[in-house]
Amino acid sequence: MEPTYNKNDVVFVIPKEQYNIGDVITYKKDNEIITHRIVKKVEYSEKEETFITKGDNNNIEDNYEIKKEEILGKVCYHIKKIGNIVSYIKSRKGFINVIILIIILFLIKNKIDSKKITRKEKRKKYEIKKLRDQYYSK
Repeated sequence: MEPTYNKNDVVFVIPKEQYNIGDVITYKKDNEIITHRIVKKVEYSEKEETFITKGDNNNIEDNYEIKKEEILGKVCYHIKKIGNIVSYIKSRKGFINVIILIIILFLIKNKIDSKKITRKEKRKKYEIKKLRDQYYSK
């Protein structure tokens, strides 16, 4: 779909009741997820229709028809280049690094929380000592 969407862009789709010519849709065909633009609508009856799609960078239309059941939805939003991050996280190395990062963040949070608790305990002891000193100094 270049130049509209690049390889590593992530697209968000919303299922619709009806799709029109010009809509950019994402569909699943032969266990592959594809994002293309609808260029033709073929109506066999009032309830049955299929779509012919074409990638923006392709010169010819796709050589198959898309059934409405195969469509995941109409593209409503996309984020550029975030696919690189998603692909990295899906890799073994990326997954392990994410787990390590989560553990490190968890440990840092616990350390900060324990310091807060320690400060609160010291403050309480100090306040008790201060009150005791005031009581006995009278």
